[in-house]
This record gives sequence, structure tokens and C-alpha cells, in this order.
Amino acid sequence: MSTTAKKKGGFTAEEKAAMKARAKELKEQTDGETAVREAIAKMSPSDRAIAKKLHDLITAAAPGLTPKTWYGMPAYAKDGKVVCFFIPVSDMPKGSASSLIVARPEPSRSRTARRVGSARAANARSTAV
Repeated sequence: MSTTAKKKGGFTAEEKAAMKARAKELKEQTDGETAVREAIAKMSPSDRAIAKKLHDLITAAAPGLTPKTWYGMPAYAKDGKVVCFFIPVSDMPKGSASSLIVARPEPSRSRTARRVGSARAANARSTAV
């Protein structure tokens, strides 16, 4: 049985591991910088190289962001809310070609503003073609 196969009504092994990692993060009182460096150290060599460069870039460009781990992944928060995080290739679904850096939208933006922004972007793409 594959580790990604879901049992009826249950969680996959990856989902369980992510939940355990998040619970551990919430219990520990580890410094965010230390936790991020430990998470990076556990990555494969190729992911580690990308994550180290990304960490250096984010901490230099946005010193107001606080490093922390989020579901076991290196993340950066402002006022306690995660604004971006790094998903290594090893954690991506099969067939994915690269790592992923995810930036979360500002919580203050309303749904209407996001829809208007999306509509404008779609209109710009269609007129550019």
C-alpha cells in the first residue's frame, strides 16, 4: 500500500507527519532562527542549498519578518502570521519539477479586492495576447 493512499476516512502518512510536526512546533519553545536552521539541515543537499540561499535573501531583504517553522517547513512571519514558506522538492507531489515558495495573501485584503485584482490580471493577460 502506498504511503500516499488514503484509507477510508483516514489521513495519509504525509498528513499525519505534518500534523505531528506542527504539534511539536507549538509545544517547543525553540528560537525561530534555530528551528529554521534545523529544518534546513534535515533537507536533501539540493533543497538545502536553495533553502539556505532563500533564508539569507529573506532575512537580508525583509529584516522585519521573523523566521519560524510551519508544519516543519522554513517560514517567515510578520506579527505572528506566516507570510511565506518554502516547500522542498521532497515534499512536493510526485511529478513536480521544483521547490515551491509560497507567499500568503495579506489577511487585511477583502475577498472583493482579491476578485477585482484577479479580474484585472486576467484582463491584462487576455489583452496582452
